[in-house]
Amino acid sequence: MTIWIPRTQSTILFPSGPASDRSKPHLLIVLNTPNENGDIAVVPLCSVKARIYFDPTCRLYNGDHEFIRHDSYIEYRFSKIMNPQPIIQGCLDEVYKPKASLDAILFARVHAGIFTSQHTPNMIKDFLKPLPQPK
Repeated sequence: MTIWIPRTQSTILFPSGPASDRSKPHLLIVLNTPNENGDIAVVPLCSVKARIYFDPTCRLYNGDHEFIRHDSYIEYRFSKIMNPQPIIQGCLDEVYKPKASLDAILFARVHAGIFTSQHTPNMIKDFLKPLPQPK
């Protein structure tokens, strides 16, 4: 049993795909610590597929994170705001698997894409604040 605590930069591996085949897990990235209501914003990482459109705002490559083995991208259109309790319970039930947090540089790229991607839902942009720029 693994206890997962939602915080900025943390990641979680979750099963995805059709109900008949959940063998293709995706990485979910937490974009903020829980707010006053306990909510977090999350965004999934997806693999680039040949001849299929993807959001080019934030590309990631093998080695950028321990989970990434293929050319990948952040799927900003599937960003959402949620209560983290179902993820916490999923970790306790061993359905979800915590993975290493993103390093600060990679997280800054992912987070900046929230505000530059044309696919990010406005409610996500309104929920989050841009990160301060280094001086």
